[in-house]
Amino acid sequence: MDLAGDAATHAAIPVTVRIARSTIEGTVEVPGSKSATNRALVIAGLARGTSRISGGLAGDDAESMASGLSALGVGVVEDSPAARSAAWTITGCGGDLAPGPTVVDANLAGTTLRFLTAVAALGSGGITITGRGGLLRRPVGPLIEALRECGAQLTGSGEAGDRAPILVGARVRPLGGHVTIDASQSSQFVTAMLLAAPCFDEDLVLEHRGLSARGFVELTIEQMRAHGALVEQDGEAVRVRAATAYQPGDEHIPPDASAASHLFTAAAASGGAVTVSGLERSSSQPDYEVLAVFEAFGATVARHDDASVGLCAPSRLSPVEVDLGAMPDQLPNVAVLAALAGGRSRIGGVGVTRFHETDRIAAVAAELAKVGVLVESDDDSVVVHGGTAHGGVAFFAYDDHRMAMALAALAAALGDCTIAGAESVSKTYRDFWTDAAALGLRVGPG
Repeated sequence: MDLAGDAATHAAIPVTVRIARSTIEGTVEVPGSKSATNRALVIAGLARGTSRISGGLAGDDAESMASGLSALGVGVVEDSPAARSAAWTITGCGGDLAPGPTVVDANLAGTTLRFLTAVAALGSGGITITGRGGLLRRPVGPLIEALRECGAQLTGSGEAGDRAPILVGARVRPLGGHVTIDASQSSQFVTAMLLAAPCFDEDLVLEHRGLSARGFVELTIEQMRAHGALVEQDGEAVRVRAATAYQPGDEHIPPDASAASHLFTAAAASGGAVTVSGLERSSSQPDYEVLAVFEAFGATVARHDDASVGLCAPSRLSPVEVDLGAMPDQLPNVAVLAALAGGRSRIGGVGVTRFHETDRIAAVAAELAKVGVLVESDDDSVVVHGGTAHGGVAFFAYDDHRMAMALAALAAALGDCTIAGAESVSKTYRDFWTDAAALGLRVGPG
């Protein structure tokens, strides 16, 4: 069944879908990495010269980043707007932003909100960074404070002044210095500072505290260095040399390990087998490491010579005890598989997910309770008492793409379920329902 009709007509996807018991199996290509795409767009936008990015994410988050950079004075031309993956030609501004007043709409993208808040500090003022819906409730306070310590002028919203919209004024002194940032709520605060720092007036020495998802910062530094930035690491501190503008160049984005993880979860949950083309090229992405968690559940993972990666479900899922601190986005997937595994599973390192698109710990507990699975939680962990799940329920995705895709896997295993908010997958994986249907998901309008 073709849920969306024409696969390119994403708006045709219904808000609510109904899923029957299904087995997910086959080979699939997934979108380009969201994390790599949005970092590449910022780096190319701050370079002095023309760059081309290919194989990128065709999704809402990348579109908001591209349009935000354009609003700040970067030349952005999308080369293949109808393609499954996106490509852009970027004419960088070298850190010289267009004068305000300017409004940047991040839509629902946390990376756009955080990264472009730091980029906006390079300008001459009059820049407002805003967004929509749940993004306006996501914290930005530590980033605002760190940028102020660097010499920027920012005013946040909300009672504590730590939410968007954010008004970015002209710098009050040369940008740079030695700054400490609280990264316990998001590694994106660190990445935002680092990405903008090569265009600062003085070197930035950034010390981070409470950072758990270090792999995302390592990914940032890797991409920065590939384009000429001088970045030095010393324990919890990172030094970025100022006035070392990014070098333009071409970059091909590897497949998104996070997107692949949702199809692997569906295969593991439903007793199927899925192979994702080219995924070995994504091994530096933090969420690639979830393959080891799938193996802990009992799944078999195979890495092939053509760079594809396959997963075959076990005959029976085993409970796990895992720490997802390095890849907290995997909470919904791992919780779904834990619900289907007989016994007690403990998932640690996920406190930060309370600040994601929704409070994912609360959302997981609420949705698993509907199928008769008890979830307990504390500040940083979730315990799932699995093996009692039943179908025939109505799930809610909380406008959260990862909840929607994880619940699709659970629905495939249990059958006769609906998911309200199915359209939220367009944030990072517009073709999810089409791809999942091609792999055997029995899905239709709810």
